[in-house]
Amino acid sequence: MFTLQATPYSPGRVNGTICHGSDCAGRNALVVIKQEDLGQFDGACAGLIVVNALPLSHTLIRFLSHGIPTILVEEAQAARLEAGAELILDGKRGMLLSVDAQETYPAIPNVVPPSLFTPYRSRDGESVMLRSSVSNRFGITRTLSYGASTIGALRSEHLGEKSVMPPPKEYFLTELGMCCEEAEPIPLIVRLPDISAEKLPRWCASITDKLDAQTSRGMGLYDEEPVRSVVLAIAEAAARLTEYHDIRLLFPYVTRPEAFRRWRQTLTQAAPATINMGAMIETPEAALQIKAFIEEADFIALGCNDLMANLAGVERSSPQSRQALSFYTPALFRLLQQLAADAGYRTKEIQVDGQLVRAPGVIAILLGLGYRIFSTEPMFLPELGRSIMQIDIGEAQQLAQQACAAANADAVKKLLNLATE
Repeated sequence: MFTLQATPYSPGRVNGTICHGSDCAGRNALVVIKQEDLGQFDGACAGLIVVNALPLSHTLIRFLSHGIPTILVEEAQAARLEAGAELILDGKRGMLLSVDAQETYPAIPNVVPPSLFTPYRSRDGESVMLRSSVSNRFGITRTLSYGASTIGALRSEHLGEKSVMPPPKEYFLTELGMCCEEAEPIPLIVRLPDISAEKLPRWCASITDKLDAQTSRGMGLYDEEPVRSVVLAIAEAAARLTEYHDIRLLFPYVTRPEAFRRWRQTLTQAAPATINMGAMIETPEAALQIKAFIEEADFIALGCNDLMANLAGVERSSPQSRQALSFYTPALFRLLQQLAADAGYRTKEIQVDGQLVRAPGVIAILLGLGYRIFSTEPMFLPELGRSIMQIDIGEAQQLAQQACAAANADAVKKLLNLATE
């Protein structure tokens, strides 16, 4: 009997054959691959076993959109995996099993989501909205079966990313139109392009030299061509689609209220239509200006992946992030507590995005801080919903206060009855 306990990343249970490296990929393969090689991998496999993973890197998060069961391992664990071995990968448990171990570790039944438009409620009856974050139409198609109330973020930088030329308005009119049709009857929030070295469309190769600049994040690149033209093309297409669909736009990595105001005016002039536009807050500095953003934007989202990295002072895709970033850092909860205090009753309208949402136990802290809208990859929503239904808001408020006052991440994990290092 063989078992290997790893770190769960993407749920699902599949049988397959161990192979090392991206060259041996196939529909029955359990591919053992290093984090640095993921960018060259096309995703053709039954399951992924990522070595020395960076859980918040754009590259790894992208694979969540493919729905591939995935676990994370260390190098020593990867060395135990013999090529050609027939094993079972259990992404929910974070385990690899031999066939004779499956009776000891049977498949965990999937949680059945509520019917569409049925809200999740806490144990004491508080309504909570779960939304999905996706990268393509495939993610939207799967969303409805997982009980999402809205497509919280369609990452538009992945649309037409293989084109050498900047996609025109006509392309986005067609592509976004099909995305809206897949999403019906729920709303679709399109996050405008968020370009980085890890998410560099082919049509954007000419601005590679600008990606290291401090201002070259999110809206910081919107005055550069061809990014500006693509942003305007998406806005014009979305404006046309508002006649038939509930489609909204979300600006990524907004650092200053006046920058959001200027670009909102630019899009409104280029695409005169009634379309809701929101701001995604991803830096501590922006978080502390939440009152001003609430005045300027139709809605607010918190991009917690980058918010965590900026608070820790590391790049989320750097090797240092493996030790520096934790979902249980008290400083992060204190920042979210301050933001909620500044936002007041509007806190319930703020969408919390990112991997933080689905980290074990964290949803109780976020509910205790006052947040009620959450967006993450669709396959995590049923489990997240089940957790929400077991939470009493009064108890969650006490837990949130304790997490904010904790000395370190291990202390927060102890509060949540999670294992510490």
